[in-house]
Order: sequence, then C-alpha cells, then structure tokens
Amino acid sequence: MTWEIIAGLISLAGFLITFCTVIAKNTAAMTELRTTLRDFRESYERAHADLEKRVGRHGLELDEHGNRLTRLEEWRKTKGE
Repeated sequence: MTWEIIAGLISLAGFLITFCTVIAKNTAAMTELRTTLRDFRESYERAHADLEKRVGRHGLELDEHGNRLTRLEEWRKTKGE
C-alpha cells in the first residue's frame, strides 16, 4: 500500500466518525424535542380542560344573572303599575 491509500482510508474513517457523531447528536436533539412537545401537549390539554370547565361555570352564572335581571324587571313593572 502506498501512503496515498493509507491517507485516503484515514480520511474516510475520519469522515465517517464525524458524520456518525453529527447524526447521533441530531437524533438526541430530536428525541428531546419530541419529549418536550409531548409534555407541552399534555399540559396544554389539562389547561384547556380546566379553562373549558371555568367557561362553562361562567356561562351558567351569566344565565342565572340574566334570569335574575328578568325577574327584577318584571317585579319593577308590577310595582310601577
């Protein structure tokens, strides 16, 4: 073997090591990102469910206030006559 072939093989091995290192780091980053997104989605869904419950309660309270106002207006009309 000549020194050019040995230098080529060393260069090829260095390229493969560098390439595999980059791929391994990228894979780790993608896995971490996937985990972070899954955790975010779970917390978002919990928060969304809580907000839906609160909005539902507020809607019921508003309906009750509307009923109370209607009764007060009717009472006022009967008192005014």
